[in-house]
Amino acid sequence: ETLKKYFQYPEEKTTWMIIDDDPASTETREYIRQQKDFEIKLFNEKNKGLGYSLNRVYAEIDTEYVFHSEDDWEYLRSIPVLRMIEALKSRSDLSQMLLFRERIKENEYVGARQEEDVPYAEYYRVFSFNSHLARTSLFLENYPFPLNFTEWEYTFKLRKRGHTTSGIWGYKKEYFVRHIGPYNPNVKSWKNY
Repeated sequence: ETLKKYFQYPEEKTTWMIIDDDPASTETREYIRQQKDFEIKLFNEKNKGLGYSLNRVYAEIDTEYVFHSEDDWEYLRSIPVLRMIEALKSRSDLSQMLLFRERIKENEYVGARQEEDVPYAEYYRVFSFNSHLARTSLFLENYPFPLNFTEWEYTFKLRKRGHTTSGIWGYKKEYFVRHIGPYNPNVKSWKNY
């Protein structure tokens, strides 16, 4: 609900899509079915992981840009989508434009570098599936997604294609999003990254 409230982009050019990957959550599915704002509603019959869901989503997308969000983010202010698109257009090495978020842990953005004249920081460490805007082509070039993969594995794949940098919009100025609920990363799956 907070995403739709703060999403600054022409409504007539926006397609809202939602996917639910938990068939046991009948209450959530009923809630989604009742929502009129989503033109596309996808329901997975099994929870097969992020890769499976992304493959279903990108089979449906025909827009130049995609904004990725998940249900555990609260949006705090207006998202300047058009300005973020302009930033992505100006730099082919930018893989995505993340929204600056309230910190979950210390040293989250190690290596982020902010130039004076741009509204985002350059971040070289890892591609993230946190709230972000990206070119749809970035994902279609690497489609289909493996069923199980890490952000680090995807980062290395993107770097081989010349997408070496992420942007963090509003870095050190204002938070755009806040993580809600418990934060329990599966650190064992990160291997030696």
